[in-house]
Amino acid sequence: MSTPEITYLGHPDYRVAEDEYLHAPPPEAEDGLWGDTVWLCAIDPKAGIWGYNHMHICPNRGFGRYQAQYCIDGVQQSYFGKQIGGLEFGQSSWSDGNMSYEVVEPYQKIRLTLDHTRFAYDLTYTAGHAVFDYDDCVGGNPLEGLKPAAGIHGGHYEQALDLKGTFEIRGGPNEGEVREIDTIAHRDHTWSDRFTGSGPWSWPEGKEASLHYWLVCHFPERNVNVCGFFDLSPLGIDRRIDQVGGFESSERGVRRVAGGGPAPLNGGLAEPKGDQCPLRWRVELEGGDTFHISMPEPHWIAKLMMLGEDDAESRLNDYETYGEMTIEETGEQGFGAFEHSTLPPNPRFPT
Repeated sequence: MSTPEITYLGHPDYRVAEDEYLHAPPPEAEDGLWGDTVWLCAIDPKAGIWGYNHMHICPNRGFGRYQAQYCIDGVQQSYFGKQIGGLEFGQSSWSDGNMSYEVVEPYQKIRLTLDHTRFAYDLTYTAGHAVFDYDDCVGGNPLEGLKPAAGIHGGHYEQALDLKGTFEIRGGPNEGEVREIDTIAHRDHTWSDRFTGSGPWSWPEGKEASLHYWLVCHFPERNVNVCGFFDLSPLGIDRRIDQVGGFESSERGVRRVAGGGPAPLNGGLAEPKGDQCPLRWRVELEGGDTFHISMPEPHWIAKLMMLGEDDAESRLNDYETYGEMTIEETGEQGFGAFEHSTLPPNPRFPT
């Protein structure tokens, strides 16, 4: 029997330098909440730092939202900021005055800084592996499954990175310490009309359903990302849910994910429930290789702030479970996050 040929992709030809910058909306999205969303993790277990940075920048509405959530030596600390004005389509950098993001060289180097009362950092992300664009997923872009949250997708790409910098602790028992960060990381960049439509007047009483999962898994020789969706029919929402996307990247290039999903073991969760998610997942690569990634013991669960145009209403429960990971078939040791979301948002309106 012949061995299937494995295809490794390089940088997508259609992703040009300008796609690293702020995108203008297409005509059909001009009147909605259109924006660029970027996510970058910063996990260095040896330094006691686990966290992520998230920005939703909307020039056509004149504002940007910023969040940085970290677990520092086992204690969560958070930063949330908002920028009003000073935004234009095509910008390669943006800032709310405390948190700043700059594309130094498209697809090669990003600088991220924060000056906050609880913690501060100066981080430089450089290309580890080639970019993967979700338009190249097996079976097409799976983000169609996010229709309850976004209807018009402009683009979405992800990339494995090397991360170096400094992290200053400004409170607690280790106040004043400045730690060196030297690790591997991951980032994504999306532009879409996220949360343009209003939520329903009311959600079905006593009903909860899981929307999506997104796995970000760092290992010394490869980076693994998988995205898929669950059934929302308990909430009266019908849509295609059989798409699974993502990639494995390494020095050889990018290999596409062909399938995957929860693989519960010993009574583990088969799908998320509240802030808890399955801790074992099956990943199938194009060409037939299949393996399992497990997180023996979660280190920290973060909840992202997910807002539409109205700051008073949460639009989605979005959790990220952080911890050390193992590829069971090979014994590879790494770390990362399992993200999942649920509806309805709880609490929907902060009190």
